[in-house]
Amino acid sequence: MLGLALPVAVSLGAEDDFIPPSGVKFETLKFKPIPAYRPGRGPDGNYETLRRAELVAELRLLTGVKLNERGTDLLPAPVPRISCRFELYSAVDDAWFAEFNEWFHRELWDLGLTYRKEDWDCDDFSLALNALADLALLQAGEHPAPQLIGRLIVRQVKPWGGTPAGGVHEITLYRSGSGWYVAEPQTRAIIALRDYPNRQHIQEILFN
Repeated sequence: MLGLALPVAVSLGAEDDFIPPSGVKFETLKFKPIPAYRPGRGPDGNYETLRRAELVAELRLLTGVKLNERGTDLLPAPVPRISCRFELYSAVDDAWFAEFNEWFHRELWDLGLTYRKEDWDCDDFSLALNALADLALLQAGEHPAPQLIGRLIVRQVKPWGGTPAGGVHEITLYRSGSGWYVAEPQTRAIIALRDYPNRQHIQEILFN
């Protein structure tokens, strides 16, 4: 095996020159068991998977049109940026996500992780939900493909899910065997993407 030389930072100062400890205390968070992950199945009973081009086409169809001021004619809406790390993704089971969503809300509440402006806010909730969903996927072992749970960045033009209108907001988007859904990690609210009041104001969607 070939050795690999890596650059190493070395301090040549005196002992008194070392940077003191930061004072930050790290604790291991203890969660109750995460609900066992289950992938979604299509109408034929088989695991439902989507290739990148397929999921992008579905999302652009659902988010790329809006009604005019009279509510009669369809007009083009700004197309959100969609980022995907993988070529193939798997839908999630509806019942599993509902169970996981309840678990997530309860665990964060028990840990005292509630909204704090610019300290623990919408993007932190969204990132935490995605990270713990990934952990559930890893614990499940064998699975068809990475799960279709992503982060959704949107202009909050209309209030929804317990969040008032105004500013830019980050929530969760997922695809199950029955379609696309938007979830508010802070309040457990879930709505079909086609009924989401701000779907024409989505700026970006990111999948792991």
